[in-house]
Amino acid sequence: MNDIIRRFTKDCLTTANGEDYDVGRVLWALAVFVFLFLACWTVLAQAKPFDMQGFGTGLGLVMAAGGAALWFKQGTEPKHD
Repeated sequence: MNDIIRRFTKDCLTTANGEDYDVGRVLWALAVFVFLFLACWTVLAQAKPFDMQGFGTGLGLVMAAGGAALWFKQGTEPKHD
C-alpha cells in the first residue's frame, strides 16, 4: 500500500518524464494543503461557521489557477521517454 501511495504522489508531483520534480506542481499541492488546513482551523479552532460557498469558490480558484499554470508551462516539460 505504501508503494502505491508513493508512486501516485511521485506521478502527481513530477514532470512528464517521471523523474524530475516540478516546482509548479509541488507549490500547487502545498497551496491546496494550506487552503484545507486553514479552512479546518477556522471551523475547529476559532469556532466559526463553515461557509460552503466560500470554501467551494476558493478551492475552485486554487485548483483552476494550478491547472492554468501547468497548461501554460506544458511546452517546457521534458519529453516522455
